[in-house]
Amino acid sequence: METKKAAEYAQEYINSKKDKLADEFGHLFGYCVYDVNSSFPVMTYFFDAQGRFFKTLGPDQPKKVMSSLYPTHTDFEAELKSEYVKLAESYGKKVIPTVESFIHQSPFKIAAYTLEGDEAIIKKLTFSEKLKGEKYLLLSKYIDKESLLFLIQNYKKSFNGVYYFPYLNEVHTVFEIPQELETTYKGVSMEITSLMKTKVFKAYDFIKDSYKIPDMGIRKPVLTVVKIPAERILEISFSDLYLKLVSNIKQTIEFISGL
Repeated sequence: METKKAAEYAQEYINSKKDKLADEFGHLFGYCVYDVNSSFPVMTYFFDAQGRFFKTLGPDQPKKVMSSLYPTHTDFEAELKSEYVKLAESYGKKVIPTVESFIHQSPFKIAAYTLEGDEAIIKKLTFSEKLKGEKYLLLSKYIDKESLLFLIQNYKKSFNGVYYFPYLNEVHTVFEIPQELETTYKGVSMEITSLMKTKVFKAYDFIKDSYKIPDMGIRKPVLTVVKIPAERILEISFSDLYLKLVSNIKQTIEFISGL
């Protein structure tokens, strides 16, 4: 995107709302592009009132994780969509892009898998995160190429009974109930899953219990939901863990049925 013109527009727009914006908060103007089918991470350009910018690829639409004010349409939407489509294609993904633009108000929660742009504003915001013990923009420093590829390829994707839902700096992992177990010995399935979680939490203290987030759109019961820091997503194979869990459940049910 032509960042000079985009910066000028962002500055003008922030200044036009200056009387309505609270001075005690920081403000950024964001051009956000995301896939309507949620098959690829979100690309956003952020600009401050001085025209400095940074660009992120991350899990969230900014409006869903922080205060977002005064939505507007800009002349850069076609250019942004084209850039986003090309980026997705470079990872073998097809997207249907849409663009949203807001003024975003602090506290900022901008989780970033990749981060580039003006070093001055990046250093300012990441220093603030360090002081608060947060890891949002700073997350990008801990995401290696292999982790990035996994996060992109499994973005809000269900595969072989495991659904990955990234949110802020974590990935919530859902273990679905196999169809053949949905109505048979459900209590047994849940009890075995609970025992498995206890062992997993002891072995991997960075994995925590979680729950179904409304944006997941999951209405059916599930075996469990856990969450893991995004940068540690490759430290355990949830697919292997799920297969082992389901196998143990089936073996237990077979044993009970044979009594």
